Amino acid sequence: MYRGALEIIEHGDVYQFRWNAGNQYDGVGVVNGGVVAVAFANGPNGTGCAVVDYNIQNDGSLVGRWGFWGKNEAGKENATRTSGTGLEGEYDGSGQNPNGTNYKVKITVEPAGNLYRFVWSNNTDGVGIKQGDNVAVGIGGARCGFVAYEIKSDSLEGTWGGYGSDRTGTEKATKQ
Repeated sequence: MYRGALEIIEHGDVYQFRWNAGNQYDGVGVVNGGVVAVAFANGPNGTGCAVVDYNIQNDGSLVGRWGFWGKNEAGKENATRTSGTGLEGEYDGSGQNPNGTNYKVKITVEPAGNLYRFVWSNNTDGVGIKQGDNVAVGIGGARCGFVAYEIKSDSLEGTWGGYGSDRTGTEKATKQ
């Protein structure tokens, strides 16, 4: 168990999350529906960490928002499953960068213990936490952790994990 403080700072389309629980952690968060997904790193600089937060649609397609540390804008990415069942499988993705340019990408999703490994055809990979009809994916390798918070009226209730592990923890942040 740990205790600490969490500061959330709005930066354009994304949020900076700064934890102080004996050590400082900084991260970038995006909101998609009732979930805020955050990728974070140890220390005051989350460079290299990114996050994408997908809502899983009834037909299995993914509708997402993403953000990178140090950028104050969010992008969009949608993906249609071309093979597989549940969350696992192959997807055709298309997205829009914050500057309005469009892109296309292939995405592979495979199980990783309690988590899911996401691999994009643009040489990007990440690890995701699925909760209900949402999956939050942290990107950035071993130095970046990730958390998916359900947004409540007076708190954030989260599940967190890290790259290279299939274990997760929980966290509750209560508004002061």
